[in-house]
Amino acid sequence: MYGRAPSIYDLEVAAGIFGFLGDAPQDLVEFRTELFKSLGHSYTSQRALCDRVPDESLAMTPEQAANQRSDWKRIFTF
Repeated sequence: MYGRAPSIYDLEVAAGIFGFLGDAPQDLVEFRTELFKSLGHSYTSQRALCDRVPDESLAMTPEQAANQRSDWKRIFTF
């Protein structure tokens, strides 16, 4: 999207989006558990996961991503 390799900030946004940087709501934990199950073994599943995160969500700052815990469903496409 940005024409460069991922930076630490990109990783912080990703971790924030999925609730790995603090207390995540139980429904987000259950959602991500199913999403990440066997993800390392399927390129198709990896692409599907990436496609569920819209560009607007990827453009958030790490702080914005980490603060979306209560309203996490608006980050993803379903």
